[in-house]
Amino acid sequence: MKSSKILGLILLALVLFSTSCTKSEESPIEENIDGTYLQFSTTTGNEQNDIVLYSNWVKTEFPQSSNSGSVQWHLPYIPNELLNLDQDVVLIFAKRNHLFQLPMTAPTSNEHYTTDFGKYAKGVLASIRVYAFNWQTEPLNDIFFGANTEAMFRVVIVPGQKMFELSATNSNTIESFTYEELASRFNIPDGL
Repeated sequence: MKSSKILGLILLALVLFSTSCTKSEESPIEENIDGTYLQFSTTTGNEQNDIVLYSNWVKTEFPQSSNSGSVQWHLPYIPNELLNLDQDVVLIFAKRNHLFQLPMTAPTSNEHYTTDFGKYAKGVLASIRVYAFNWQTEPLNDIFFGANTEAMFRVVIVPGQKMFELSATNSNTIESFTYEELASRFNIPDGL
């Protein structure tokens, strides 16, 4: 009886070990995301060793409207070797007649936009979510950055070591820069 219990425990351990160690297992979110990557360019700033990365402008894939109170859209992956989420600053800008830094609120359309980043085997996934002000009771009738608006998004990555240099010489943090200030400081072509 004692040996059958031991044999049963060994079999249970083998089953658990074989099911927990499967190769290249992806999270459910990665299975639903296209494996494309954002294309980045580098530029040097006004001071020596000021290097930042900026993505191409990506057309919005938000719907024009939704019956839901919130909608999420994922930008293409950012390669893991280009972004260290623990050290780098990531800024996302939206363009629709004017430039906006996310997160932002669009009071005229009663919407709020937030960003989120998740690290996966394929890369870092930047997500943008739009909420209606009263998201539990109101649908998103006319999304400000919807597909018919020709809105676009750009990601700018400022390596972590640059933050310490900037904060020592400037009372403003990089997050408070307008797009125009950032483009001027780091010589980012506007691409408008």
